[in-house]
Amino acid sequence: MQTGLKEIERAVEILRTGGVIAYPTETYYGLGVDIDNEPALKRLFSVKKRSYDKPLLVLIDSEEKLRGLVSFIPEVYFLLMRNFWPGPLTLLFPVDEKISKFVTGNTGTIGVRISSNTMTRELCRHWGKPLPATSANISGEKAARTAEEVVKQFGSSINFVIQSEKIWGELASTIVSFEHDSLNVIRKGVIQTDAIRAVVGSTLAVVECSG
Repeated sequence: MQTGLKEIERAVEILRTGGVIAYPTETYYGLGVDIDNEPALKRLFSVKKRSYDKPLLVLIDSEEKLRGLVSFIPEVYFLLMRNFWPGPLTLLFPVDEKISKFVTGNTGTIGVRISSNTMTRELCRHWGKPLPATSANISGEKAARTAEEVVKQFGSSINFVIQSEKIWGELASTIVSFEHDSLNVIRKGVIQTDAIRAVVGSTLAVVECSG
């Protein structure tokens, strides 16, 4: 555990100086930077070869961290958070106006989750801010599930990789939004639509919007 703590402290130091880190989650390795550092955000898009109009999901370590990040929490989200957080369910919230357009892709929303990976939550806790969680891969390439795969794709273009055992997840997080009085599954992932329906019951429609 001490080794893990030292890696977390090193990762936080790099984030504070505008660097790019890679870290494990319960789905894939993610890439993170300081959400308040615009040059660092631009660098993240550059190393991933990602279009600026594609938003970044973020991780937090507790529901309290939603304050200052989102402008509104739909009532049904409290039910979903209670049942699926920590875990691979990303919820789309209306975003607080101070959050960079580089994070939101100018969509007016932000995707947030609490990871079920213990090291990831500790990283978020020590960092103290929402942490971007875009998958560790060049856009269009396979998402990395080991530190070695991260290094193979990015080499020295990122500053630090937190070591972890191989991540066995085959799917990304499920992404859900709340619009027009229904829950919309924007991206199918680890959390199945039927599991969401079972939690919500007959109170709301749950609609799959992705293929």
